[in-house]
Amino acid sequence: MVVRLIYKRKDMNKITQILQSVAMMAVVVLAGACANHDDIDNVEARIEKGITIQEENFAANRELTRAALPAPQQIDLGDGVMAEVTFERNNDEAKKGGTRAAMSNEHYTIYAFDGSGHLKGKLAGVVSGGGFIRDASTQVLELESGTYTFVCVNDAVTYQNGKFEVTKLTENPMIDKVTKTLTTPHLELSFVMKHQAARIKTKITSYTNEGKNIKACVSATAVQPKTNFYDVDGTTLLSTDDEAIAANSNALTVPESPVTASSYVQTIVRESGFEYFLPQTNGAQLTLGFAAGSKIYGKDLSTKTISLAGLGMLNKNDSYTVNLKLKTFPYYLYQDGTIGAIGDKGTRTPIALVISEKTQTEKGLAVALKDAFSETDAYDFFYHYGGELWLDAGPSFLTMDGYESTWTTKDYKPGATPHGPGDYDDIFNLHKAPADLDLDLNIVLGSGASLGAYIYVGHYEPGVEITGSNISKWFMPSLRAWVLFAKTLGKADVSTFPTIYECSKQHEKNYDFGVANTLVSHPESDDPYQIVWDSSKLVEYFTQAGGIFYLNESYASTGTATDSGNIRYGIFMNALSNCMYFSASNMSFHPTKLRSFVYF
Repeated sequence: MVVRLIYKRKDMNKITQILQSVAMMAVVVLAGACANHDDIDNVEARIEKGITIQEENFAANRELTRAALPAPQQIDLGDGVMAEVTFERNNDEAKKGGTRAAMSNEHYTIYAFDGSGHLKGKLAGVVSGGGFIRDASTQVLELESGTYTFVCVNDAVTYQNGKFEVTKLTENPMIDKVTKTLTTPHLELSFVMKHQAARIKTKITSYTNEGKNIKACVSATAVQPKTNFYDVDGTTLLSTDDEAIAANSNALTVPESPVTASSYVQTIVRESGFEYFLPQTNGAQLTLGFAAGSKIYGKDLSTKTISLAGLGMLNKNDSYTVNLKLKTFPYYLYQDGTIGAIGDKGTRTPIALVISEKTQTEKGLAVALKDAFSETDAYDFFYHYGGELWLDAGPSFLTMDGYESTWTTKDYKPGATPHGPGDYDDIFNLHKAPADLDLDLNIVLGSGASLGAYIYVGHYEPGVEITGSNISKWFMPSLRAWVLFAKTLGKADVSTFPTIYECSKQHEKNYDFGVANTLVSHPESDDPYQIVWDSSKLVEYFTQAGGIFYLNESYASTGTATDSGNIRYGIFMNALSNCMYFSASNMSFHPTKLRSFVYF
């Protein structure tokens, strides 16, 4: 709203003198004010209510349907860090329409030029409390009647040698002009400040940890606009000086705050301030890098760069956010029940690799970093399928019953009486550690319940005391757990994987299952129970955390299947370099690794 200039009664003598000058000399007087905290009356006397200054919204003069920004880019930054990059045009205010009031205490200078372009005077002050207050050092501006061009600039714009100068990386340079013919002492000037640069900021999203000292920098080796020189009308571009953009000339710094480790994958979002670049800066030649000391997930970012070509050619009043979602893989479960990248372990000790993240409704699932049995292979004590006790977890690839099979009687042979060797009357609720168990490769526990594999898997010791109350007991993985293992750690597509294992289908493939000490070296090409995966980093995921995982080996599961002759077999996961596959085999003689899984 424009408010006309009103003179205060206490300044009537001064006003009378000015009006007499106007009558005699046809002079128009422009008076303003600036805050003087020592003299409130003086401030009130210098409030120029006939001058209003507002700021144009960024992107207000651009169509929202401009050519679409590029699709998200997935960039491998190395060191296990991936960046998902998107470019967002900041136009929410433009959608609302209109302009917004200038920021309180923003400082402006109004230059008055006559019709010949000669500077006739200037008025400097701030916008505060809805009014324009002339600086205490600014003299009363006297102008003869006539037509003038009033150019208003903020302090990011300089005037020298008869030109207005706008330089890159100065904060939010703005200019507006108003042409007025002065005939009365009551002057109204209304400015809507136009942005003379495009602005860029970064929004950095990370997970489980916020990183440290992250400071992004925009650079360009090819020359870009450095300074624009405008005529006294404030709009006519006279010339442009160019230069390259040095990375150390600007900094998009994101704030930091401590993040407490959690059992959930926390999402941390932080935004930098804006940096300002002149129109016709070529986004295709811009690069976003990181200053020395910038780290995420314990990895150095100072050697990483990201192209900003998606910004295109920058224009006045453009406003962009460069969204960087910095991701890492995999996450580890630590002894205190929290998760995170290995580079963020600090004083924590990793005990397992995360397969499924924990949610508000679902438990997280992780696989131990090492085998539960220290010998090369486990044979005789895996199952005793001919005695009074055996497990029948079934051949389903959909059921997550590993914990129940290990620690309850849910999958016992119907009518069986749980018992075990010696003092272990309930092998699913043992209280002794594996070191106390009288089990090794050379001891067969006799008829009855030789389920030693479950004992070892359930009592896996990760080498550190577990303090996280959210961490469950260790358990034998189900078939479904191994499928999730392949999906998460092997990047396998399991969307069309069968739901149930059928012995007959592998009989037809001429598998040598059921024969002691044999393992098919690879599945048939059309094997329905194989999953093609990427094992190139699978072993590294374990070893970088002090663990180990073997390829070309077989791993136990809770899965069981019965063939047409009513012979019971165990279902094993076989890990090859190009795929993993499931096969049924004799439970007592199949060489197998024992790997524990855990909920958190």
